[in-house]
Amino acid sequence: MRKRRGEAKDEDDSILRHTVLFWLANPLTMIISARGNADSLVVAAVMGTLLLIQKGKWYHGAVVHGALAVQLKLYPIILLIPVYLHSIERQNKTSIIQILHLRHGDLSIWERLKMLINKRGLLYAMITIVSFAVTQLIFYKLYGDTFLNESLIYHFKRIDIRHNFSIYFYPLYLAEGNEWMSTLISKGVFIPQLICILLFSIRYSGELAFSSFLSLYSFVSLNKVCVHKSILCVVHFVPPRDIITNRGIPLSPPIFPLP
Repeated sequence: MRKRRGEAKDEDDSILRHTVLFWLANPLTMIISARGNADSLVVAAVMGTLLLIQKGKWYHGAVVHGALAVQLKLYPIILLIPVYLHSIERQNKTSIIQILHLRHGDLSIWERLKMLINKRGLLYAMITIVSFAVTQLIFYKLYGDTFLNESLIYHFKRIDIRHNFSIYFYPLYLAEGNEWMSTLISKGVFIPQLICILLFSIRYSGELAFSSFLSLYSFVSLNKVCVHKSILCVVHFVPPRDIITNRGIPLSPPIFPLP
């Protein structure tokens, strides 16, 4: 038994070492970090949030999520969906798909609704939003409207038709000068993003790391603005290929190997 534990710990250490090297020695992360972008800090905040959740410290994770991760970049707010659905599965010990399955005759509609209302998930979302709002208020008091425009409003109005890898690049390029069409495209992109995030969060509600990865990947891939640094939103979820293929580890291992 002790030998097995030692082997498991060595394997966990190896996974952790390879994953860290994959991040630190990755040319993409080095170049983007060297040019002055602080996306690595956002990544650290996101992974710290998920680590706290994995350790059972949900409300500590909510504070980090709202006051740090979302404060640095808006995109981590979408992780509220996979986190909430994950909390439902943890509480009911059954998948979201089974709860929603219409042919599951043992459950009434009311029972299904009660199962989908999760106190811990709701508190997590509330703490995250309040933490974010308080942090925003503090900085708004310090810097005024400039801070609000730069941190929030700018992201909803931004239209980038130049250095942009988005699948909506060409429609936005053609719609330049047509305010109505540009607004329609800019607002319409949220629909496929939301659909994908919901579908992946429901399908993989039991695997928080994997559902978070797919949610962020959907958001980045279908966003109206997609540049090279956007890839950093998801690359930290991807373990090195040799870990997956040579060691027989599933695609969505635990975020961090715990003792």
